[in-house]
Amino acid sequence: MKRTQFITEQTTQKQRVLIVTDKNDIFVKELKAHLTNHDMHVFVSPHSPEEGQHFDLCFIIGQSLKLKDTIQSIPTVYITFHLHKKHIHSGKLPINSKLIHIIGDEEYAVKQINTIIWFSVSHEDHSPILTLESTLPARPRKSILRKTLQMHFRFPSHLFRTVCTLFLLVFVFGFWIPLGVSCYYSLQSIRFIQLQKLDYARQIDSSKKDILSLASFMYKPVRPLYLFFSLARFSDDLFVINTTQTNLLKTLQALTEESNILSRLILQPSRNAFVAHNTRLHFDTTQTLLSESENLIVTMYRKIPTFLISTHNRNEFQKSISQLRKAKKLFALLPDLLGEKEEQTLLLLFANNMEIRPGGGFIGSFGILKTQYFGVKDFQILDVYDADGQLTAHIAPPNPIRDYLNQPHWFLRDSAFFPDFYDTYQQATFFLQKELGLSSWNGAALITTSAVRNIIGAYETIFLPDYKEKITKDNFYIKTQYYAEHGFFPGSTQKKSFLSSLVKQLLSQTETANPLLLSSAIVEGFDQKNMVLFMNNERTQKSLDELYWSGRLATPYCSGAEKSNCYADFQYALDANMGVNKTNFFVDRLYDVQTSVDTSGLITTSLTITYSNNSLSGVFPGGTYKNYFQILLPADSLVSSIKVDGQQLSTYDSETGKHKVIGFLLEILPQQKKSVSLSYSSTTKFKKGKATYQLVIQKQIGAQSNDVHFTLKLPTNIHLLNTNFSPLVKNSLILYNTDLSTDRVFFIELLKE
Repeated sequence: MKRTQFITEQTTQKQRVLIVTDKNDIFVKELKAHLTNHDMHVFVSPHSPEEGQHFDLCFIIGQSLKLKDTIQSIPTVYITFHLHKKHIHSGKLPINSKLIHIIGDEEYAVKQINTIIWFSVSHEDHSPILTLESTLPARPRKSILRKTLQMHFRFPSHLFRTVCTLFLLVFVFGFWIPLGVSCYYSLQSIRFIQLQKLDYARQIDSSKKDILSLASFMYKPVRPLYLFFSLARFSDDLFVINTTQTNLLKTLQALTEESNILSRLILQPSRNAFVAHNTRLHFDTTQTLLSESENLIVTMYRKIPTFLISTHNRNEFQKSISQLRKAKKLFALLPDLLGEKEEQTLLLLFANNMEIRPGGGFIGSFGILKTQYFGVKDFQILDVYDADGQLTAHIAPPNPIRDYLNQPHWFLRDSAFFPDFYDTYQQATFFLQKELGLSSWNGAALITTSAVRNIIGAYETIFLPDYKEKITKDNFYIKTQYYAEHGFFPGSTQKKSFLSSLVKQLLSQTETANPLLLSSAIVEGFDQKNMVLFMNNERTQKSLDELYWSGRLATPYCSGAEKSNCYADFQYALDANMGVNKTNFFVDRLYDVQTSVDTSGLITTSLTITYSNNSLSGVFPGGTYKNYFQILLPADSLVSSIKVDGQQLSTYDSETGKHKVIGFLLEILPQQKKSVSLSYSSTTKFKKGKATYQLVIQKQIGAQSNDVHFTLKLPTNIHLLNTNFSPLVKNSLILYNTDLSTDRVFFIELLKE
């Protein structure tokens, strides 16, 4: 079987806020909008709250306010407006209150909203009185304004010129104000779209509709002038952003509705050709909407100026585009996976990666999924002990299972002991054939506990009637462990029943899930190797390999013009929890790689992995982390040292095939740390001219994401030309920090003098 090859190329309670005012001017509206954006629930009333009402904060706004002690139990902020500073009168401030004097008009107050909100909610020790004074002169009273107009009723020439100038400025530049406001609403709507909160995005989008229409109306007559001076591109782009955001929101809403219909059809119990045809129609519609969504997101990403969006949100855009493209590719595989043309039988291995094994985790349950006519025909979940209890033949286990688990026989539950999922798939089906006589599989998937937990996050809650339990993303692991371990004995059905009930509810409540969050969780599960899938169909498997979703062991090699002057480095660290506990829930790893090249071109790599066991002693599911550690390196690498906490190891397991494999037992007590360090060098040296160094750090299936520090040190006669990442370069050092949420490939072009 061909292996994958790398070629370098939490819920919070909203605060209740009351605004007491008899006006609905721009300041009140903006204050309400800003408080809402700060995740507060805002009410506006012309009357002060009654004693029985509960609010977390109260604003009282007016020209002249009487300070009262009647609502001292509610933190209260009085906001008063004045024409001149001399109009401010001091008085006794009620308990639990603050006072803000604003010398200026409402438009000036709008500009100070961030300061007002900070002062209002701040708990720092400062004066409870704040005075904000505009540098512009206060607006004249109506009587003064009337006298001024009477003095100039004849409109002298200088006033006429002023009016004309103002009119011209408003005509040419006036559309920027409503356009800017509309862009602000669009960016806020985009933020909620990224958070998968379409209802909030729709509310904000409806607020900008009339404002955008006004901007468009004002812009249309002056656009030829902007075109003449080549100034229309920026303003045109802003209009495109606004309309694209609205179209994207509509497309995502349609996609959500269509996805719900499609999921109902896929899960419909009765399968026949008519149902398959109907499912195909909705599948095609959904696929079209996915493509439209991608095009709209890409358009917005390209049009939004960098100064209008933060780096974080720009990265979120890139992540959304990447996930959407992968979701499209996965979606395209559904007809084959769901047996549109012929029945499919898939093996699902449920692996607990809190008790990790090289292939993902301890297999506690497995499922048999049969699909036909573009839908689920049958699905059942079995406990692994039901199958293992029927194994009569002796199967010799890998040495670590025999030596450290004291288990003389090998069973299905421990079949995920390979770094390559294809080997796990073959071993698992071998056991099932021996134990239950099951064969003729079309493919298999391994699904870890972490993947199920993230999928549950797409649902608000999952209620299990048989257990009277509400399962959420946050309590899923604890509940699963409780029903799997509490009073468990081989042959009991409680674990199987709990998992079966949970999966049944996940399928039956698909309509309650957010389809965007659900698809994102599935794509992320595959990306982070918390789920892997292998299919016998070559066309389907090729697509999975291209996405790196099949959990294959990599075989890096050099290619291209610089093939003869290239070194393909490789690291694959594997953990196997031999402690019969779930300590991986508490274990963190820090991955530090330091590669150096000497003047002769010899490459030497030092790898240090620091383990931290944060569990408590004697408290299940934690305990001592009894880990059979393995590291896969290039087959031709020369290992010079292997140390644990600085002490050289005298004995360890070692074998060489397509990779050099080193293994040994590592035990870490609760609340303790240990570091594993090893050094190795290449058997070849860089020659003069262009050279290439590539490093592949492969992530273990089911492993948690860990921080990775990579350092490359070059001599004075070797220079950096190019990289496929953005490092920090300091003299002869190349520094880069990332994480091991997925496989990492570092490609570095060098020049040796």
